[in-house]
Amino acid sequence: MKKIIALAVAGAFVSPVVFAEAEVGFSGEMEFQYVSSDGATADALNNFASEFNITATEELDNGMTIKATLQFSGDGTDAGNADTDGGTLGVSGAFGSISLGDNAGALDSIDSVTAIAPARDGSDLALGDDAGIAYVSPTVSGFTAMYSVSPSSSTTSTTADFSSYAVKYSMDGITVGVGKDELAAGDDTVVAVSYSFGDAYFAYGVGEDSSANDISSIAASYGMGALKLGVQKDETQDSTGATTADETHVFVQYNLGGAKLYLEQKSDDFADDTTIAGVEYKF
Repeated sequence: MKKIIALAVAGAFVSPVVFAEAEVGFSGEMEFQYVSSDGATADALNNFASEFNITATEELDNGMTIKATLQFSGDGTDAGNADTDGGTLGVSGAFGSISLGDNAGALDSIDSVTAIAPARDGSDLALGDDAGIAYVSPTVSGFTAMYSVSPSSSTTSTTADFSSYAVKYSMDGITVGVGKDELAAGDDTVVAVSYSFGDAYFAYGVGEDSSANDISSIAASYGMGALKLGVQKDETQDSTGATTADETHVFVQYNLGGAKLYLEQKSDDFADDTTIAGVEYKF
């Protein structure tokens, strides 16, 4: 009897132990900016962005891929505290991909083509909202369709009770996209085009937000090795045609692998002009 027990115990130790086969990855970002504004009494050093991501990916027995992400973020307003900024769980396969959680909405896939100024980190054309459920179709003959939706109630940090759809076409460096958010307060619509050729890039987009403001954004950049020069201009007009926002960002950026240095000058018709020097590191 003792021999049987001993063999059983030994077998427990030598039997193979099966663990989850997910590939777990870590990534993040840290960015600081030194800001000097014409109207400010003193310059400022800002923690513009800090972010840490955990990603787990695994191929399932049926050939599909499952992926989970968790993001922590903070900035200078968080007093050094990191907050959970969202998580997603999705599957992908021949049908495309579908994801639950804090997802970029369908309109987000086309409304950021002009957002190239590093200190600006966005554009007035970026009207898209985050969604609880997001679907991306497979690309067929250059066409890709996106659809996203959020129910009226959700524990995710997404816009409630809205739907969004977009379609884009890409060929030989040219991408054209159109999309729409349907919200309770009204609709956001964007049409955008971008073109990449060699080290040069050009993008232009127009849109209308839920308050009937007309928005236009244009951007261009040119790279010379590690050096990049660029400009981005955003303008907004209200329903009467009066200009309510107009700013131009001119920047020079130097890439150092995962890190980059940049110097950006913002000219604003409705606020003080600002010079921003920044450093960003992504890992």
